[in-house]
Amino acid sequence: MKKQSQPGNDPIFTNKRVVVAEDNRMNQKVLCLQLSRFGIEPEIVTSGRELIQRVEHGTHLDLIIMDLRMPELNGLQATLYLHDQLKSAIPIIGMTASGLDSDRRKCIECGMDGFLAKPFPPGALLKVLQEFLDDEGTDPSGSCQDTCDQTCDKLYDLSGLVELQEPGFVAEILIGFLTNVPIVLEEIRLSSICEQWEEVFGRAHQLKTSAGLLQMTYLIGQLNEIEQLSFQKDYHKIVETVKFLEEWFRGQEALLEQEIKKSLLSPK
Repeated sequence: MKKQSQPGNDPIFTNKRVVVAEDNRMNQKVLCLQLSRFGIEPEIVTSGRELIQRVEHGTHLDLIIMDLRMPELNGLQATLYLHDQLKSAIPIIGMTASGLDSDRRKCIECGMDGFLAKPFPPGALLKVLQEFLDDEGTDPSGSCQDTCDQTCDKLYDLSGLVELQEPGFVAEILIGFLTNVPIVLEEIRLSSICEQWEEVFGRAHQLKTSAGLLQMTYLIGQLNEIEQLSFQKDYHKIVETVKFLEEWFRGQEALLEQEIKKSLLSPK
């Protein structure tokens, strides 16, 4: 495989066929933009069942990047079917916004070849591409440095999105986030009152995916805590955490609104 280069000396993976299995539209676009940086225009499927149908058609694929939580068949179920029923040897990389070690173990146990924890910087994605697509066996540490800064003390970090050079898309993500946070937090509260623990986990995970796009480390940590509390069925602590996050979020809205204005005014 001959490599070419583009600004920043990022390698181009030519003639490689990659399928992204992801049902979240924002995540789809972010990953497609990241892959396009490396010369890959992926196909998109939105469920495990759709992915299986795609593989059954017999077209050659070089790599599957698949979210663990999808409708119809989730990523783990789809992987097991591909291996056990279709005898597929296509490399599969799992993705999830969960930081749980148990998710990593499940990926390996079901036969996935790797794991990416969302949000992941371009450098982490590049290492995966080089491991599974690079015919020349390039050292993954060479071409692209991991640009993930230490963000634990920051409210958010938009650098990964800004790198995509799509200011309108950044504004779209921020507007959606500002709209959805109060709604999802209320849904978590009501679901916990009704003892719908799977719903509590699902809503927290949904919001964590959005927070991951903005690299909101603190919020992600609080949502991880709610996920754990849903397993413990701890209604009181969940409601207490939600109340705290609602107050915390009201204090951050003005900053995020300023970021929206900056993004809309940025040259395309």
